[in-house]
Amino acid sequence: TTRPEALCTIPFASNQWWLDGRRKQLIVRCSRRLSRREPVAVLGQTDINGVPRRNRRISRRRAYTVAHVLRREGRTVTVVRGLGARTPRCDDGPRRARCNRRVEVWSMAALRAWKKAGRPW
Repeated sequence: TTRPEALCTIPFASNQWWLDGRRKQLIVRCSRRLSRREPVAVLGQTDINGVPRRNRRISRRRAYTVAHVLRREGRTVTVVRGLGARTPRCDDGPRRARCNRRVEVWSMAALRAWKKAGRPW
């Protein structure tokens, strides 16, 4: 089974979980692409730099920040999780760490299919 793609990906800077104008615009744009009825999951991620406990906390804050905006936009958010550095999209190196500092918005249907296939989040 190939890994499904996130509906939207919101990048973050190192140790950042708050929104600037650019990130807020990305979330609003993402919201407009989503169906109001389709439930989504919001999954926060970090790179591997730093202490795992702190990374989980930062990733959770990122996820809740994005979920808050999506809900204000009228979207149904059913899962909000901070995964820390457990699910890297890019190999961690000095230039690639930035790729892993993100929040992904997933269709619940895609996540359920992925988990049913025995794949981790």
